[in-house]
Amino acid sequence: MRLTHEKELVLHRILAMGIWLLALQPGVSAKCSDLSSDMQISVDWWSVLPYSTRVKEKNGNYSYNGIFPNLLNSLSNETGIKIRYNEPMSNFQNFTSVASTKTNNTVYFPMMKEGDTDDACFIPVLKTNGPAYIIHIEKIVPLQLLGKGLLQGWQVIALTLVLAAISGIFIWIMDRQTNPEDFPPNFFAGVWQGFWWAFVTMTTVGYGDTAPRSVPARLYSILWMIIGMIAFSVLTANITSSLSQKSFDAEEKMFGKRVGVLDGTMDAQAALMENAHVINHDSVTELLRSLESRRVDGILVERYVAGAHYNKYKGMGMELGTLISSPYYMGLMAPSFITGRKGDACAMFKECVLDILHEGQIATKVLMDLSNAWQNFETSESTSLFEDESFFYILIAFFFALLGVGGLWHYFVYLPRQRQAIADSEKGTAATNEKYIILKEELEMLCTDCRPKLDSVLEENPDREYHDSILPFIHGTPNLKLLTTNALDQLKRMPSNAAGVLPGTITARRKAGRVQ
Repeated sequence: MRLTHEKELVLHRILAMGIWLLALQPGVSAKCSDLSSDMQISVDWWSVLPYSTRVKEKNGNYSYNGIFPNLLNSLSNETGIKIRYNEPMSNFQNFTSVASTKTNNTVYFPMMKEGDTDDACFIPVLKTNGPAYIIHIEKIVPLQLLGKGLLQGWQVIALTLVLAAISGIFIWIMDRQTNPEDFPPNFFAGVWQGFWWAFVTMTTVGYGDTAPRSVPARLYSILWMIIGMIAFSVLTANITSSLSQKSFDAEEKMFGKRVGVLDGTMDAQAALMENAHVINHDSVTELLRSLESRRVDGILVERYVAGAHYNKYKGMGMELGTLISSPYYMGLMAPSFITGRKGDACAMFKECVLDILHEGQIATKVLMDLSNAWQNFETSESTSLFEDESFFYILIAFFFALLGVGGLWHYFVYLPRQRQAIADSEKGTAATNEKYIILKEELEMLCTDCRPKLDSVLEENPDREYHDSILPFIHGTPNLKLLTTNALDQLKRMPSNAAGVLPGTITARRKAGRVQ
């Protein structure tokens, strides 16, 4: 019977646990038999997670953790060797200087060596594929992002406006004699109308308030529609890409940037190979502080070190920029001579440590524990205008604020002024000069060719409109217009789209008293 994937996974875990338990069974490995004694080994070390660190207990003693301390603990349990830790070195540069002058019965870690090293005392514990480049992500405010997009595309915006202006001149030249109503003979007024038509056409809005009539102008309009759509598409694409692009594309490159590194490490060499301006630091904590305070543009640390500090740098608003391929080994330096033991001390110690390392999978367990402790953080790989909901709520609040201000102006400024203007007009009108109320719908029935004359008639009675509703956008009856007798007589002489003359029913709406 074929097992399901879940069952196979459970069996795999049980098998791995069984192998691990067998590896922990007491007994001395054959490769470690020559080291089994009550001898003591000193440790010179440098503190950096996940390789080596210490924690002070409540009783004042220190407990040592990490890949290398765990490896030495297994070595001590396996052989009975006593381990004594010296004080940690202040930085890696000092540590490597001390390690270069080896002393008896002393182990050094963590050390960095390339894969082709011929050092017989170097014990490779973990291979790394190179350092990780960490950068600080500055969250961009949506309005700033919008402004940045407009500034970056100013050349395209300028080109679009210039093309519209040129097209406006062409359409005025072609249509000014045939269509003086839309494109006046006056150069500046006509070109302005032409620019308005060109821009509206280019954006595919098409209000229809201005339109060419001559054949050459209409043929040119077809050409401009094609050119305008292309130009406006380039403009919108440029702005859209600015609003949604990754905010740290340029920051991923180290060339010429201020890059913080741990002094003396191979990561510092990798930064130099990327032509970065290298700034040395003593610890990972100092690196993160420098990046947070913008003293450096990014930091370059070994990728397992970056993983061990994942929660810390993510919590400070930092992100992984890129990974550098520069493989090397992290390991420890075996003692060149062990007191009381004859023969090649490095070879004996190295065989024993490698045997314990492979059986116990110590490095894998430490890295797994660290990765399991990672917290979930919201990704910030891209900052877009549309990702910040607060910007949307601000726009809604701004709209209602404008609506409120406009309503206050309408009821407390505009309407009182209109009423006062009507009252003043009525006082100065002769008693025999009657007023008439006309529906705005009836005015709309007049022929469109009469619009200029209609406008001149209505100039005698500006802004005298009434409605019977409290709110300006909720009407019980259509809007009304108050006209003088003279204006009414002129309107009645104008043709109508419907019946040829203005309906006679308007004479029955003679104004009696004040219309509110």
